[in-house]
Amino acid sequence: MDKMIDFLQQDKILSSIYVNNLTISEKEIVYSSDYSDTFFLTEGTAVLEVYSNNRWEALTVFKDKGLLGQETFSEKTIFNGMEFEYRVKALTTCQVVRVDTDYLMNHMYVVPKMLFDYLETNTMQYIMIVDNYKLVRHKLEQRLADLLLKWAIILNAYRSDDEIIFPNYIKYKMLAEALRSSKQRVYNILKQWEDGNILSREEDNMVISYLGLSDIIYPQ
Repeated sequence: MDKMIDFLQQDKILSSIYVNNLTISEKEIVYSSDYSDTFFLTEGTAVLEVYSNNRWEALTVFKDKGLLGQETFSEKTIFNGMEFEYRVKALTTCQVVRVDTDYLMNHMYVVPKMLFDYLETNTMQYIMIVDNYKLVRHKLEQRLADLLLKWAIILNAYRSDDEIIFPNYIKYKMLAEALRSSKQRVYNILKQWEDGNILSREEDNMVISYLGLSDIIYPQ
């Protein structure tokens, strides 16, 4: 992704018109589905939220290397009747590169490899989201453990072979929304893990055992 951004900024005059480097503060909106540009999240952590049941609900997280605005490559008429609304909100201070979509597409025509790099990043994001639902018929505890292992990869949260540390902005409310469950049920599971020494606290951060989560997902 860094190479894509460098290539887009090679022409200083054009990039000053079509490419903008932005700093987004914590809790501010990084991207919304009504935007027409493409966004590259180059630094920081953000949460993807969908509007459902008259409220915003977390779906997944991004850390660095995030790609936002894929739908701008399709005709808007495809999405007009879907009433699908989503946004990406900063969990930490984020550095973002905002690119005019037509400008980006013109560069892809010139350098096809750039398109493949874009598709690779895009595909990996969708795989992580879709894979969250592979255990949809399993117990909530298994689904929660699976979700945390995936988010640990995205957030690069492994501190050792068996320790995963989740920053304090990963709240049980966010986990409940991503799992389409109640906050109380998720809280009860986390409390149960804490009592069973699978989870501990360091200040406001959660420290969770990788082996403990794996045993929950794949019980012997």
